[in-house]
Amino acid sequence: MRNKSQIIVLFASLVLAVVLALIWFSGKGDVTNGARNYSYNWDKKFDFQSKDPKGLYLFFSLLKFKNPKRPIYEINSPYKFDSVLHQDNKATFILIGDTIGLLDSELKLLLNKCNSGSSMFISSNQLGSNITDTVFSKFERGFNFDSFTSYRFNGKKAKFFGCYQNDTIAMEWSGFREFESNFGPVDALIRQNNLTTFIRLKQNESCIFLQSNPEPFTNYQLKQKDGFEHANFVINQLPINDPIYFISVAQVHFFSEDEVTDQEGSESEQNLLELILNNRILLNTLVLVLFGAVLFVIFRTRRRRAIIPIVHKQQGVTKTFVETIASIFLNKQNPPRVLQIQCKNFYDTVLRNYYIDLQRNKEESSLELLAEKTDYPIGKIQKLLKELRYDNKAIDNDYILNVSKLQHDFYRHCRIISSEKTEINQEFEMSRKIWISTLFWNFGFIIITIAVIRILVPNLKISGMEISYFNWFGIRVKLTEPIMLNTENSLISLKINNKEITIPHWDVMKNDLSILKRFNQQTKKI
Repeated sequence: MRNKSQIIVLFASLVLAVVLALIWFSGKGDVTNGARNYSYNWDKKFDFQSKDPKGLYLFFSLLKFKNPKRPIYEINSPYKFDSVLHQDNKATFILIGDTIGLLDSELKLLLNKCNSGSSMFISSNQLGSNITDTVFSKFERGFNFDSFTSYRFNGKKAKFFGCYQNDTIAMEWSGFREFESNFGPVDALIRQNNLTTFIRLKQNESCIFLQSNPEPFTNYQLKQKDGFEHANFVINQLPINDPIYFISVAQVHFFSEDEVTDQEGSESEQNLLELILNNRILLNTLVLVLFGAVLFVIFRTRRRRAIIPIVHKQQGVTKTFVETIASIFLNKQNPPRVLQIQCKNFYDTVLRNYYIDLQRNKEESSLELLAEKTDYPIGKIQKLLKELRYDNKAIDNDYILNVSKLQHDFYRHCRIISSEKTEINQEFEMSRKIWISTLFWNFGFIIITIAVIRILVPNLKISGMEISYFNWFGIRVKLTEPIMLNTENSLISLKINNKEITIPHWDVMKNDLSILKRFNQQTKKI
C-alpha cells in the first residue's frame, strides 16, 4: 500500500513538471523581427546595475573603485526608504532619473538627514515642485537643443553627443538659468554654454548637489574619455567614506498612450507562468496552493492503520529465573549465597547495559562514570555496592530483602525493569453524516471564492494617466480623464459619475498606498 502511494506521488510530480514545462515554453514567440531585434535596450534608463547603454552600471562601478570598502545600496521600495531615513548614521543619497519626485514627508526626512551631516546628489531633467519650492527661493531652468553639448569644469572641456542606437540625435541639454537657495550660498561647478549644469549647496558639514542633466552618467557616455573625466569630477565632490544609497524609488515614470497600449499588449501576450511570476499577489497565491498540496500529499499518504504497540520482553523476569532464585533461597536457606547471586546479577546487568565492569574495576572513577550515564546519585550506587559486597555469615532474610529493594530501585530508575502495565485499547472511528459536512464545504467554497476574488482583483489599477476602479464583484470602471485623489484621513476617495467612492487604508497594502500617494502628489505638482 505504501509503495503504491509513492508511485502515485511520483507520477503526479512528473505530470506537474511536464505541465509547467509546457506552460513555460508556450507563448515563447519569435521576437527576432520588428523593432525588438536589438542587442541592447536603449529605452531602459537609469537602472542601478543595468549594463544597457543608458544604465548606470559604470557610474556605480567607478564609485566603488574610488573606495572599495564603502557600501552601496539600492532603495527600490518605500519600506526600505523609510527605514533608512530613520537611521542615525551619515550617508550620501543619490537620486538619478528623468523625473525625480518625493512625498512631502520623505523630502522633510531627507532634508533633516542633510542637516545632520548627510549629503544628497540629485541629477534629473525635471524635479517635483515641492523639492524646488523647498530648496530654492528662486529657480529657473533652460536648455540647449542640439546633437551635442560641451561642459566646462576644472579647466577642462568635455563634449557629449546625443545617441540612440546607431544614430546621433538632437536632444534637450538642460541646465540652470537662475537659482538662489534657502539653504545658503550656491557654488556653480560645471557650466554649459550660458547655463549651469552642476551646483553645490553647502551647509555646515553636509552638501546638496544638483545636476541638471543625467545623460552624461549613462554607460555609453562613460565609455568615452570626456564622460569618464566628468563622472570622476562629480564623484570627487561627494563624501568618500559615507555609505551610498541610490534611491530608485524616487524615479517617476510617465507613459504615453502608445506605450500604455503596447504595455497592455505585451501583458496579454505573456504566457500563464510568466504572468504569475511577474505578479506578486499571484505568486504568493501559487505558493500557498502548492504548499497546501504538499501538506495534503504528506498527510494523505501516511499509514492510517492503528498503531499496535510492541511490548518488549523484560529481562530477568521469566518463570524459570524466578523459580531458580526461589529454589536457591527456599531449599538451601542460604542468604549469603543469594547475596552473591544478586551481586553477580548486578555486575552483569551493568556490564551488559553500560559497558562498565564493576567486578574487575572497583575504582571510584568507574562509579562516577556509571552515575553520569544513568543519572543515578553516586551516593546510592556506593551504598548499593557496599551492601552487595558485604561478606558476613550472619546475613539474614531481612538484609536480602533490603538489598533487593535497593537493587530494584536502581533498575527502575534506569528503565531496565518496569512496573507499569501496558494496556492495549481497541480504537475505532465514528464518521459524521456526509450531508452536514457537504453543507460546511459549500460555505467554505463560497468564502474561498470571495477571498480569491479579493486577491486577484485590485482596488485600483493605474496605467499612465488612466485609472480603473474595481468594486467588490470585480466589475471594472475606467476613468480616462485625470481625477483628483484624496489619500489622507485613513481613506482613499475618488468620484465616479458624480458618486463618491471610498477605499479604507486598512484594505490597501502599505507599499501600494505609498506609491499611490506619490502618484497623486506628482500629478498635482509636476
